[in-house]
Formats: sequence, C-alpha cells, structure tokens
Amino acid sequence: MTHARSNLTTRRGQGSLPGIDKPMSRSFHHSGNLRSRLRTIPGRFAFCILIACVNLHACFAAVPNAETESGLNTDRLRVRCEVGPATIQTAKPFAYTIDVQSPVPVWISLANPDQGTVGDFLILSQSQSESSLALQLETIRVGPQEIPAIQIQVNAANESITLSTEPTRVEVESVVPTTFDPTKFRDLKPAFAPTPSGGRIASWVWLLVASTLAILIGLALYRRRGPSDTVLRKRWTAEIDALETQHHQQTLTLAQAHDEACQQTRQWIRQATRARGPLLPSESLATNDLLERLSERSWPPETLDRLSTLLTRNDRLKFAVDPPSPESLSSIFDDARFIINASPLDRAT
Repeated sequence: MTHARSNLTTRRGQGSLPGIDKPMSRSFHHSGNLRSRLRTIPGRFAFCILIACVNLHACFAAVPNAETESGLNTDRLRVRCEVGPATIQTAKPFAYTIDVQSPVPVWISLANPDQGTVGDFLILSQSQSESSLALQLETIRVGPQEIPAIQIQVNAANESITLSTEPTRVEVESVVPTTFDPTKFRDLKPAFAPTPSGGRIASWVWLLVASTLAILIGLALYRRRGPSDTVLRKRWTAEIDALETQHHQQTLTLAQAHDEACQQTRQWIRQATRARGPLLPSESLATNDLLERLSERSWPPETLDRLSTLLTRNDRLKFAVDPPSPESLSSIFDDARFIINASPLDRAT
C-alpha cells in the first residue's frame, strides 16, 4: 500500500496524468494538507470558531439599526406643503396640504388641536390621513400674503416629535374685478322716467286709499255699536207678537206659549246686559238669582216686579206646584213686551 501511494505521488509529480500541470498538482497537495490538519482536534476547534464568526457577522448585518430605521429621526423626515387651487380669492376657502415623507408609517396632526387661525388665515376644517394633513383656510385680505409656519405633531408607533412647516407665500385676489369703478353707482338712473301726469296719479291714489280707510273705519264702528235701541226692542217684541199669533191660531197651547215667552225674555236680558260687566247667564240662572243680579245692575223696580211675576208663574206651571189659573196666564205677552221695552239696555262706549 505504501509503495502504491509513493508511485501515485511520483506519477503526479512527473505529470503522467494528462491535462494536469504542476501548479494544479501543488493545489491538490495543499488541499490534502488542509484536510489532514482539519482531522486534528485543534484544527476542528479553529474551524468552528471561524464558522461562528461568519454567522455573527451575517446576523448583525441583517438586523437594521433601530435608531435610524424604525425610530423618528428628523434628518430622515421631509415636510412638504402644497396650496390649491392655484388662484386664491378673498372669503373663499382653499386647501393647504401638509405631507410628511418618512421611512416608517407616521400619523400627523396639528400640535394645537384647538388652533383656529394661522396668522391672517382662518382654519375652517381639517382632515387627517396617513402622513398627510389637509386644512381648509380662508382669508379676507388681498394681495401677497404669507401662511406662517405651523407646528405639527408627527406620531409613529411608540414615539412622537414636533416639526414646523416652512412659511408659504400666496397671492390672494379680490372677488371684485380690478376694473370696477364704485363711482359708477352714482350715475344709475331709473329704468323709466315719470310722466308729467305722475303727480296727478299719485294724488288720486292717495285719495282712493284715504276713502277706503274711512269706509272700513265706519263699518267697524257701525258693527261695534250695532242697531239703535228702538230697532233692537222692536225686533224682540216682534218675536213675542209671533208667539201670541201662534197661540190665537191654536198652534201653541197657552202653557207652551208662556214657557216660550219666558225663554225669549231671558235671551233678551242676556242681550241687554252683555255690554257691561261680566256675562250674565240669564238663561240658566234660577229666578231669585236672576232678579238679584239685575237688582245689582240698577234695573227699575217695576220692571223687576213684572219679570218676577212672569218667571214665577212659569216655574209653577213647569213644575206643577200650585199651577196658576188660565186667566192669570193671559197677561204673559203684555208682561214680556213691557219688560223688553222698559228694561235698561247697556251699550259699549
């Protein structure tokens, strides 16, 4: 076996193998020495240390720097501002957008959430999105204006910093054209010129209005005053005359005519006393209560006596308590007419 290995070595050294020159045979020789060295315990230990160093270097190279990659570093943040539309007019809102370019996801907002103005600009509204803040601004000033620096809060996952935008120059135009001349308002003329008869027409119009007002006032006063006392008393006595006619025609009995005449008299009393004091419910009051109320209103004693006789007879007739004789009932129509004509009639002043 030893003799065979020596022969192989001799042949390799002599170049007996085709295509392999002497430098190649030296590399085989060195690789053989390396393999023989790695078979020893110190060689293996050195090889393990080399492999460990290579792996540690690869790990440190793969892990990013926490300060420069995942943290907020002002050197790696870029703030950009944009104004739109290109033409800004007074008292018209326009957009002012703030963008933050960052290697990590960020969320931005105003450093002072309650801020309502930015210099001479009014903040109408604000909307947020990832790495962007859109403001709606408005101003009433005209000409070159400057949007001052705005403090913004940049928030990442675990930290936040405050940045400031750069001042932005804008040109604000007026909504009134530059060629507008306010003095031209003084030269405005009416669409039509009044005719020479305009004064006469105006006089007729005023006369017509005054006449209409006079007629309306007269009608209102007439309705308030109502008909005269004489006309009103004749109207109510005519109702009593109609009852008497129906009794003579035997369409109403004497008792029915008596009750109807008492009801007409009570309605007359309500009509006669409605203009002064509280409303007198004459149709529902008992006879004694009604007589007492009318006495308080200074009705004449004779009128009260005739009214008492009329109402008392009707109560006796209605409730069949000692009913009156037919002869005493014959005066019901005269009593009713007397009460209507003799009772005082209140009038509103």
